[in-house]
Amino acid sequence: MATESPIDSLDTDILVLGAGGAGLCAALHAADHSPDLTITVAVKGLLGRAGCTRMVQGGYNAVLEPPDSVEAHLLDTLHGGGWINDQELVWTLVKEAPARVLELEARYGCFFDRHPDGRIHQKPFAGQTHDRTIHKGDLTGIEIMNRLTEQVWRRPSIRSLEEHRAVELLRADGGQVGGALLLDIRRGSFVLVRSRAILLAMGGGPTMYKVIACSADKSSDGIALGLRAGVRLRDMEMVQFHPTGLIVPNSLMTGALLEEGLRGAGGRLLNGRGERFICSRRACAGRAGACSTAAASGSCSATTRPASSAPPATWWRARASSRCRRAGARRTAGCGSTSPTWAPRWSRRASAAWCGAVATSVATWPASRSRWVRPRTS
Repeated sequence: MATESPIDSLDTDILVLGAGGAGLCAALHAADHSPDLTITVAVKGLLGRAGCTRMVQGGYNAVLEPPDSVEAHLLDTLHGGGWINDQELVWTLVKEAPARVLELEARYGCFFDRHPDGRIHQKPFAGQTHDRTIHKGDLTGIEIMNRLTEQVWRRPSIRSLEEHRAVELLRADGGQVGGALLLDIRRGSFVLVRSRAILLAMGGGPTMYKVIACSADKSSDGIALGLRAGVRLRDMEMVQFHPTGLIVPNSLMTGALLEEGLRGAGGRLLNGRGERFICSRRACAGRAGACSTAAASGSCSATTRPASSAPPATWWRARASSRCRRAGARRTAGCGSTSPTWAPRWSRRASAAWCGAVATSVATWPASRSRWVRPRTS
């Protein structure tokens, strides 16, 4: 007599683990490209209600019209990242962003705030040399997730598994991943999903820290799944934190996000003595609040961006020489700091070599996108 298996199973062509903006967009793209494919989306919570995308208040950065430009967006992003960004990825991000905004509106039904003449409204955010943030009031993430969820429900080829947590990726003898073991949180039972392809869209994991601004279900389990399956991880020291948050002693409100619009509108970060403790000198075009995210990451500079008529290469050259003059290591306490810290793989000699490499390549970079390589210490 055959016994019933204690584990339910199902087959699918594509399994998407995670149902934030990235996971749902990936599922929709796959379904529209090949309607015959079966796609399964597994999410820890409820579809459209879980994850970090829904928590986004401020908006989405993209270049839509002059005087802003993709090159300016590129430079602002590199500056905010302390110039250690992967430049090819940054270029892809800023180049593709306008098309993604139009896709969200024209294809998936999002509707962002408008000027009286019908143009998409873009508000100032910190770290920007132009008003660039597209938004839906202060509920941009809810607008995006609601519309994406509606589109997922409309496509019969996409199946959702709500309140299912991925426990392990399943591998064949040769090491190929062919599915995942999920835990059905509602029933307390396991579900085995066999798939031809798996996409991990589960986010990072700052919940290892006591004070956070992200969703509490963002627990690095996707990173752990990949690591156990043999995926090569990179940049694990990079953990995303929102620069400003609320502190309420002995309250679950501690860590609640205070959006970047506060600094974009001119808000300043003050210490207990009422003194500006980050970026005491303006970094970007003299705008109120422009020091922002770059300053919060310790990458703020005392240099001022030249007039917009100057070509991007001129500013890159000025920025490189400014960094060389600072002689070296990363600074974490803002513009006024003189203590070189947080340089695990860099030395002063390496920083000098880095400055020389940037100074020789900036004249041609955004045009040819020739990438400089961070030097390694011996």
